[in-house]
Amino acid sequence: MGDNYFNWILSVPCFYLLLGCLNYFGIKKAAVAPNNKFLSYFLVIIFGKLILCVLAVALYLLFVKEEKTIFTVSFLIYYIIFTIFETYILLNLNKNVSSGK
Repeated sequence: MGDNYFNWILSVPCFYLLLGCLNYFGIKKAAVAPNNKFLSYFLVIIFGKLILCVLAVALYLLFVKEEKTIFTVSFLIYYIIFTIFETYILLNLNKNVSSGK
């Protein structure tokens, strides 16, 4: 990676791995909740993910101040990929629950 590599680059995938585990348990709890609670749980999970991501980027930009552009772009790319993956998993979960009834 040469001179463009920075020490915090591995923190981005680790952050999303941890966030993915938290989302899995949250969505699993939401899936067994009554129908009127599922949407509330899901929206809280999505909003919480957004807040955590914005907070992580803000803290990095505030304290580290090293390779800001690379970190922010890589974080955005991971956010988009993670959101697509999360949506795919949620749609499959919904399809499996609907076909099971």
